[in-house]
Amino acid sequence: MQEVNEFWDSIETVPAEALSKNWKYSLKRGDKIVPTKWFITELSLKKNEQIDFQSNYDNRDIFAEKFGFKIHEDLVFDMSDLQRFKKFYETQVKNKSLFQFFIDHTHNTLEGNNIDPYKIRMAITQQNEAIVIVGMRTVLQYKNDRIGFIIKSEHYDEIVQLYNVEKSYDFKGSDDVYFVHSHPDFIPDSTADKILEVNADTILYEYKKIENSIRSRWNAEANSTNHTLKKIMFENDNVEGFLKSNKEFKMEYFDVEGILKYRELTKGQYDKNSEATKIFNDTRTKINYLAELLSGKLGIKLQNNYNERINKQAGKQTGHHNYKDYILVGFIPTHLNKFGKDIFIKIAFGFSETIPNLHYQIDINYKNNSNPFAKGRDYLLKQNDFWIDLDDHFPKTWNELLTNTTDNFRKIIKSLEDFLNNNKVEETPKTAHMSTKYHPLNQILFGCPGSGKTYSTKKLAVEIIEDRKFTNTKEDRAEIIKLYDQYTEKNQIKFTTFHQSLSYEDFIEGIKPKTVNNQVIYEIENGLFNKISQKAQDNWLNSQTKENNELSFEDALSKLQDEWVEDNDIKFPLKTKGNDFTITGFNEKNLNFRKASGGTAHTLSFNTMKELYYGKRNFTNAGVGIYYPAIIERLRSYEGDSKPSKKLDNYVLIMDEINRGNISSIFGELITLIEEDKRLGSTEKIEVNLPYSKESFGVPPNLYLIGTMNTADRSVESLDTALRRRFSFTEMKSDPEVIRTAHENRGIIQDSLNINLIELLDTINKRIELLVDKDHQIGHSYFIGVNTLSDLKVTFKNKIIPLLEEYFFGDFGKIGLVLGDQFVETNSAQDNKKILSKFKGYEDVDFLTDKKIYTFKDVDQMTANDFASIYNDYNDQSN
Repeated sequence: MQEVNEFWDSIETVPAEALSKNWKYSLKRGDKIVPTKWFITELSLKKNEQIDFQSNYDNRDIFAEKFGFKIHEDLVFDMSDLQRFKKFYETQVKNKSLFQFFIDHTHNTLEGNNIDPYKIRMAITQQNEAIVIVGMRTVLQYKNDRIGFIIKSEHYDEIVQLYNVEKSYDFKGSDDVYFVHSHPDFIPDSTADKILEVNADTILYEYKKIENSIRSRWNAEANSTNHTLKKIMFENDNVEGFLKSNKEFKMEYFDVEGILKYRELTKGQYDKNSEATKIFNDTRTKINYLAELLSGKLGIKLQNNYNERINKQAGKQTGHHNYKDYILVGFIPTHLNKFGKDIFIKIAFGFSETIPNLHYQIDINYKNNSNPFAKGRDYLLKQNDFWIDLDDHFPKTWNELLTNTTDNFRKIIKSLEDFLNNNKVEETPKTAHMSTKYHPLNQILFGCPGSGKTYSTKKLAVEIIEDRKFTNTKEDRAEIIKLYDQYTEKNQIKFTTFHQSLSYEDFIEGIKPKTVNNQVIYEIENGLFNKISQKAQDNWLNSQTKENNELSFEDALSKLQDEWVEDNDIKFPLKTKGNDFTITGFNEKNLNFRKASGGTAHTLSFNTMKELYYGKRNFTNAGVGIYYPAIIERLRSYEGDSKPSKKLDNYVLIMDEINRGNISSIFGELITLIEEDKRLGSTEKIEVNLPYSKESFGVPPNLYLIGTMNTADRSVESLDTALRRRFSFTEMKSDPEVIRTAHENRGIIQDSLNINLIELLDTINKRIELLVDKDHQIGHSYFIGVNTLSDLKVTFKNKIIPLLEEYFFGDFGKIGLVLGDQFVETNSAQDNKKILSKFKGYEDVDFLTDKKIYTFKDVDQMTANDFASIYNDYNDQSN
């Protein structure tokens, strides 16, 4: 008792970081209020004990009673509470004014009787009623647009006569109290004063019975409890205004740390008060919130139609109640809800793999033996199923998660719609989306110099195209390089480096000079992004079209160009005989032709030809439209060397050093078009007319954009806002452990006292982070190829030391704090005096004797011990 009181008295203010956790319950003594869990945790630390205090009603009340505290409840609520209240209000409350009257009366009763929020409960039950509970009894109720009151029996006859109420039952727990319901014609105005007065007095009568009781002994918290309703009632909020002001309520993100330890916490039997159960309930609530966010993003309302229990309670597991190894909620679009609970899209966290994962997948309720979709389950599970591991790359915010996964969820809905519309299982299932690792359409790898960003882009690009995962072994790296070169040769991968001079004209399209027959002409040329977009779009259209073309448009056009080179006089007929036209040449965007009348200033657009070729546009008889049919017929006549493929291929554009370019000048108006839901094929697709060619342009859905950025040059926060919103960001950390697997001697230089490169880099980075920040660390890639002492000297001289000079702006003193005395030396006071010339007019030079001048020692002359001193010095200090 004394220790508790002394610690309580020592608290002047609660730290801001503790208050920021939005505790619901606090200890109260006098005017001082302190969060319960924080107080007990801090008290245990002062006693050098570690207590994981579970702040449930039993523990909280017992502690408060023993040490003479009261429990203070803050009126806070979460998204689940808000949604439950909102759903009740929108679906069950038809008479909004009557419900507001119910709220106002409850508030007046609570305030007038000085009722403690901790001693009373508000709930929204499965019977679709909003109720106020004192002790364990309902004292006020709103159901089916009627209000239920408790009144003392002595007032019953008078109340019946005045308001024509209907008695529901004798109030349980009090023989002299009845529970009555208002008549459907009840008028919520001043004429109701009498029943309100009687009800308020009766509520106080019941409240006095339990006012001094410990709550856990008479009113355990229930799932139906609704803190949103409680807050509205105690603060007398206008319901409509409250919902409007909380429209943008944001729920906290998934507790990833909690989810990661869920598997370990569930090895025992089910316990409703355990940490595992809390993690399960919290995660399931947030899965429902994620579904709501996806609904808004997709414009399709998702309805919860399946909830998996936390523990195994069926079959062989009956009586054991073991936890399940997943947290799952099922949803179905409302336009498909006629199929009930038999089929759904599950959003789930699974724990059966080495790394827990979040996945979206079509599934069925296989517990229903008569489920009509049971035979199709194996097929359905593979329809665009999507998995993402809970590793360092897992999205950190709701927005990032939505950006990375909405398109996948859209595909799963489409697969579900197709299946239900056909109501049959196809013999050959569609290719499932890559489940080994998800790759966003737009992503940026960011990190310090040497952290492997550019190195990783090759692996990412090949994984995206191959739709499979590669490891970091030497064998896999060799295959990655081989495939990368092949796809680059096929123009399926393009690489560019952004710089200050890169412009819209280089990246999208621009007018460029060209020499033809010793004359300078100007033509519109496609930029790099435009070119690979056209390639990807051609493949995408080819995979979508129902036209029986032998070749893709690009391949057919190439055949036409080859044929024209062999014969410049190929004639193409019009419907009118004698009006054949001939091709005079090709440029990047058009086919030039000569009319039968001799006119040559005429072109046919490749974009238009492509749309006609794939059946995406109809032929017209206006203008040059009459010349397209003959060209398209010729293109469709070409045959390939093998059976034509309709396979959708992915294309990748790698933009190295993306932060060094002026994004608005490079992308221009097209920055919007790269968003997933603005791409071709989406219901929200956007196309624009390019400024020079006036051609329509859109970004295809099979073009992936990968950027890299060096955080030592520029932080993520300083990037162009429009770019940040449209890209997901993956941090590439300096990881000394990579050296252990990638270095030929597992990070040890064996010819020189076994210098440990892993410890060396780890120590340097810890010191840099302390002196600057983590964005200016040294990357592991600088050391992977360092196998001898000579290699290490070259690396330090040409890479590490120049980087440190840049990081610390030439402050050799701080560099000395990173590398130590063996690398940086200072001159003596005597040396300073020797440097200056003798000059009688300025004799006060004593201040210069205190000035330190730092210089680097000659790296070439350093020994293995000098390099080892970097981490040995650190270890000595640590010990």
